[in-house]
Amino acid sequence: MRRWLPRFLWVPAWSLWAWLGWGLYRELPRSPAPVVRTLSLKAFGFDRGEEQLLGFIANGPLLATFEDVSSVPRENPFRERRREFKLRVRDPDHDIIVREAVVAAFDRERSPLFAAQNGIILASPSSDRRTNDTERGALDLRTGSWTAFNLDRWSFVEFHPTRAWALFTQSHSVTYDPQAALVVDLRTGRTLFEWHGGRADGSETMLSSSPRFLAHDDSLWLPIAKGGDILTAPTFRVEIRSIHNRGKAPRVFHGLRAEYPSVTSESGRLAWRCPVGDPPPLDVFDARSGAVVLAHPSSKSRRQTAKVDVFDPEVRISPDGRGVLCDGTLWDVDSGRPLWTRGAHEVENVDRTGGRGLRGAFWVAEVWDGLLGDLAKAQNTRALRDLATGRVLLREWVPETDTFFRAPERVIGEKAGLMVDDLGDVRSWPPPANWGLNTFFQTILSLPLILTWLALRWRHKRRLRMASALP
Repeated sequence: MRRWLPRFLWVPAWSLWAWLGWGLYRELPRSPAPVVRTLSLKAFGFDRGEEQLLGFIANGPLLATFEDVSSVPRENPFRERRREFKLRVRDPDHDIIVREAVVAAFDRERSPLFAAQNGIILASPSSDRRTNDTERGALDLRTGSWTAFNLDRWSFVEFHPTRAWALFTQSHSVTYDPQAALVVDLRTGRTLFEWHGGRADGSETMLSSSPRFLAHDDSLWLPIAKGGDILTAPTFRVEIRSIHNRGKAPRVFHGLRAEYPSVTSESGRLAWRCPVGDPPPLDVFDARSGAVVLAHPSSKSRRQTAKVDVFDPEVRISPDGRGVLCDGTLWDVDSGRPLWTRGAHEVENVDRTGGRGLRGAFWVAEVWDGLLGDLAKAQNTRALRDLATGRVLLREWVPETDTFFRAPERVIGEKAGLMVDDLGDVRSWPPPANWGLNTFFQTILSLPLILTWLALRWRHKRRLRMASALP
């Protein structure tokens, strides 16, 4: 027993060494993967004439890009008009153009409305094909098919996370308060759902904020205000209505105030932040249970003020609804405790330069010169963190060529295993681990174990020599 027990203790010691090695593999910064090829994107221009990235289609091997080909109207060059875009579907593996099409903006957008999950563009026909101003449609980039439908004064809200559906609202012509909601199937052009507010019982009924899709059961979240306008409405409620079964009675939650746009997860949880309050409150509502599962700060400790934060930070919620990111803090929805808090050297929401197209993760820029001084002045990094747990998925070096004025925008296709920036450089994804730095630190971590083993070995041999020398 005395012989085998020390040998057994080496197992947890080397297991700890291996576990630390896995942590180094994840935490140590990686260099960007070498450029596999460079796409022949159109040269950089000012505002137009540049081929810009939309993203990978369904995270697959095809990449969607667009170029602004709008022409200035001769009769009035200052009159705003719909922009026109030349769309291209590229194969990054072979640098070939699979498909091209010219469409106009759905309304006054500066870039096409792109549903990356199914490769659909929501747009208007180009000026040479348009017959009236209400004509809209959806272009399937994978097949090139066009689905036409008419929408008069409807504004786009969002795409369904998994289906080829789009949600629209229609606003009051004077107050611009949303008064109607519409769901359209983009593959068939058929209207799936329609809701209209109006005047009933002597009071006006309208949407208090934008409706949202609830993907877990294909229903619609409708925050409703009744009486006056949105700011002076005395009563609030939320209705959850089924999109497929219009005759089904809605689930109604009275007194639930959701006056500000919310974000949804595929698990049926919604999060929103009200910019009125000190501090501004954050709420997460679970549509399955019909209850608010996170309120920060709690309802009793909230102080209502007239202060409105115009630059209200973005709220993001993980696909499984477990984590919500707001104002530099990632919260665990179920326990209400913070999982990650932004440090003085960190800046979140840098997905444009970090890489768009990753679900359930967010990028954090890390500037180390404030902590390490001039030694780390040019050694800045980016960390990719899990939106549900906050743990680091990988960390990479920021190239010295990425400056505040010119940092390449990147899109990532996880299924394709590729990353493309707006310079046309194609790299593999994820970047390879920093094996040289990993081996260096692993060697240092193994030195105490090796020296301990050598010392015990020397002690054992010394005892054997002393025992043999005794008479």
